This record gives sequence, C-alpha cells and structure tokens, in this order.
Amino acid sequence: HHRRKPDAMEKLRKIDHFYSEQFAYVLEKMRSTKDLHGRPLLESTMLSWGSGLSDADRHDHYNLPTVLAGGRGLGLQTGRCVRLAEDTPLANLQLAIAHKMGVELVAHGDSTAALEI
Repeated sequence: HHRRKPDAMEKLRKIDHFYSEQFAYVLEKMRSTKDLHGRPLLESTMLSWGSGLSDADRHDHYNLPTVLAGGRGLGLQTGRCVRLAEDTPLANLQLAIAHKMGVELVAHGDSTAALEI
C-alpha cells in the first residue's frame, strides 16, 4: 500500500495552520512579557496578520481577512469582527494603526481615509 501525495489545498492548509500557531505563540509571548511600566507588552503594541492579496492571479488587494491584535492600551477597540466595504484599501487600516502609534501621516499607499479602530 502506498501513501497518497497531499494535494495543493492540503499543503496550503498545513502551511496556514503552522502560521496561525506561530501568530498565537507571538501574541502569548507579548501578553506575558511586561513593558517598562509593568504592563503586558501586547497592550502597547499592535500586530496585524493576513494576506496582501485576495486573488494573486489578478493582484487583487481588496476584501482581505485581517487579524489585528493588541493595542488595548492605545485605545484599540478589541474583541470584535468588522466587515468593511469590499473596496476598502488595506492601507486604510495601516494608516489607522500608524495614527494609534502616534505617527502623523496624511495618507499611506492607496489609503482613502484612516479606519476608526
């Protein structure tokens, strides 16, 4: 009896699973590491995880599932799922993150406006 070779989707599932475990590991380390003020490092940091392309064949960068973690100490509203208009650029989230981190930017990439995060 011989083993069947994993198909492309199975390989992709394994890769995605590995990266999700790594993201969870980093979040836990940052939650358990204290900053100079004794607070969890995750409270003053934001990490995003997702993909830059929803359709790599077309280089489509809209409708991207993205996880944004941390930032509670920076005023980030946590514990929610937000569905945006399909044509919302990812750069709008990146611009909002920059603002929360104290970076004064008017625009970033193809942003149209900073998201309310």
